[in-house]
Amino acid sequence: MSQKSSLTKTAQFVPGTLTSDNPESVLGKGQSFRGDWAKGSFFDCIYGGLARSDTSYALEDFLRNPEFRDFARYREELAFTETVVHVHRVSCARGLRILYPFATFEPRGRAMLLFEGLILVFEQGD
Repeated sequence: MSQKSSLTKTAQFVPGTLTSDNPESVLGKGQSFRGDWAKGSFFDCIYGGLARSDTSYALEDFLRNPEFRDFARYREELAFTETVVHVHRVSCARGLRILYPFATFEPRGRAMLLFEGLILVFEQGD
């Protein structure tokens, strides 16, 4: 994940029902990361203290990992063309929320988040 990135145009790709009381608060929304802060519909860390760790996988290794079986289950619908997956665990010193698994890819252009039983797909913004 770069020091500055915005992810926009959230779409629901996995069959199922969003368990949120207000799905409009999630679908069609975005997430931004800038240095040591994050702001968006899924995760906020606006006063600094953003911490990230990540593990990189070749696409096939990522899809074979049992921890990410939902991504493999919907491989066809997700139409993977990327070759490398970076799985991020994002947390904030000022809160207890953790954004995980948050996957970004090479080549760049989209990201995915397993959220409430759905895989949400983000497209890269400016």
